[in-house]
Amino acid sequence: MASSTHEADLLELLRELPPERGGVLQGERLVVALSGGADSLALLDLLLRLQKEKELQLLAAHLDHGLRESSERDGEFCHEFCAARGVEFVLERIDPHAHARKTGIGLEAAGRQLRYEFLDRLREARGFDRVCTGHHRDDHLETLLLWLFRGTGLAGMEGIRARGVDRLRPLREFSRARIREYLKWRELKWREDESNASAGFRRNRVRHELIPLLDDIFDAGAVERLGDFAEHGAALAAWLAERAEGERSALQRMPEPPLDPAACELLDRPGFCALQEPVQLEILRHIARELEPAGPQHWSRENLLRLLEFALKASPGHRFPLARGGWLVIDRDALRFQAPAALAEADHDSMRLCVELLPAEGVEITMTARNCTQIDADKIHGNLNLRCFRPGDRMRVEGMPGRKKVAELYREHGVPADHRDSMWIVEDEEGIVWTVGVATSQHCRITSATRRVLRLTLQPQKKESDLDDRT
Repeated sequence: MASSTHEADLLELLRELPPERGGVLQGERLVVALSGGADSLALLDLLLRLQKEKELQLLAAHLDHGLRESSERDGEFCHEFCAARGVEFVLERIDPHAHARKTGIGLEAAGRQLRYEFLDRLREARGFDRVCTGHHRDDHLETLLLWLFRGTGLAGMEGIRARGVDRLRPLREFSRARIREYLKWRELKWREDESNASAGFRRNRVRHELIPLLDDIFDAGAVERLGDFAEHGAALAAWLAERAEGERSALQRMPEPPLDPAACELLDRPGFCALQEPVQLEILRHIARELEPAGPQHWSRENLLRLLEFALKASPGHRFPLARGGWLVIDRDALRFQAPAALAEADHDSMRLCVELLPAEGVEITMTARNCTQIDADKIHGNLNLRCFRPGDRMRVEGMPGRKKVAELYREHGVPADHRDSMWIVEDEEGIVWTVGVATSQHCRITSATRRVLRLTLQPQKKESDLDDRT
């Protein structure tokens, strides 16, 4: 094999990287995300070559989503690669379909979210410093273009960070082509993910169609200059974020009973209104993302401007629904940000869902009542879950075409707006089954073909107990 000074070798370049650009610190403990693809394989190989010198502690981790026929073989490949080099390896398998249905996000986003939850859970359990991923310069530039055309503000111009509080991306300075040259020089084989060539994913179209077109219209390296511009934008965004955090701290007020400080945040409204608009928007962005960590994609500049207009102009007593369950409530002289889902969780033990499985024959079928309904047992998927209403909830209402916003159902049934976040919802893995006291879903309605009936009754909880599972 060639010497370490070969032009394809990335080791010396990685060794000289400063920490803020992805350089590895002495003694870092890293969970390395290993997919078996070229980027993650090159990352682990480089870290192993640096391990003794930098006194690194490495743990390789692989999550199998089971979305491709070859996914099981990917896990086996990663295990064999690590076993041959004495690297500790952890593999976990999970199906992202249920998570996608529950959260309302796409399957690809659900898989990505579950992957990071797995990696972070492993990092925290083992006491490691950071999750280390193989994102490279091309990923960074593609992300910049995606965010730019989505309508990002300054914060989005940062693209993919090389280093964060619990993230490290040592390859962000290197191109996809350079990484593959390195692997060929090291005589290392890798696994190809066939979905990377699919035109069904927007990122792939940016990679294979948009970037070559931009280079053709301007010249080779045009997109890379966008990266240079982004660095200036990121520096300004960091300054703005620091300014906004300082102003936010100065505006914070302590909630008084019956408000729960763990479930809401109060900001002085006159002081907030006196701030400049960029600082106001940055404060709102930070709070919204903290309340809704699973849904930051909802907080485009357009959405934040609507939220800001409400914060500045709405009358006391009015509330603005955040995308995944939070609220901005206008008090007399304060802005109150709260997460109803967290409040509902505290009250969850006060109610109990009782489930009775009955043969269809002889059962008297009644209309949905305030606290009781009946559905087709064989049309339910997975276990039933009891939760509170969330803004954005939709369902297929029995006897009606298409999907309808639950908020509209409540409005039609005279449920006051300030009561809706305490209304109960029953769902299975496919979606909402019953909006308690209002309607059942079309997909589980009782028909002449029904063989078994589930009678659902919501009752006050008299003692500590788990929700009944479907028999």
